[in-house]
Amino acid sequence: MTENSFDTPTTLSFEELFPPVADELTFTVSAPVADFRASRLAQAVEDCDARLVNMNITDLGGPSAPVVAEIRVDGQSRERIVRALLGYGYYVDGEIDDNAEIGTFRDRVNELLLYLDIK
Repeated sequence: MTENSFDTPTTLSFEELFPPVADELTFTVSAPVADFRASRLAQAVEDCDARLVNMNITDLGGPSAPVVAEIRVDGQSRERIVRALLGYGYYVDGEIDDNAEIGTFRDRVNELLLYLDIK
C-alpha cells in the first residue's frame, strides 16, 4: 500500500468508486427517517446470503419525507432480497437493471470527477 498526500495527484474512475460485481442488483429503497438504519438494511440483505456492496443516500428525508437510498447488492435472488427488505420495514421503490441507465450514471460520475479535478 502506498501513502498518498494532498500534494500527490489522485486518479479515480467510476470503476474504482463502484467496482463491478458479478450478479449485482441495484435497488432504490426508502424508509421513514426514524426507522432508517444502514446496519439493519445490510442485515436484511445478508439474511438472503447476499452482500451489501454499495449504498448511496439520495434524499435525506425530513419530518414527513422518507430517507431514500440506492443500494447495490451481490445476490441472485431478487425476490428473496425484496421480501427481506420489506420485512425489515424498507420500501422497495424500484430496481435499476438497464445497462443504458448504468452507462449514463457512469458517464455522469466520470464528468463530475473531471470537474472536481480528481480524475
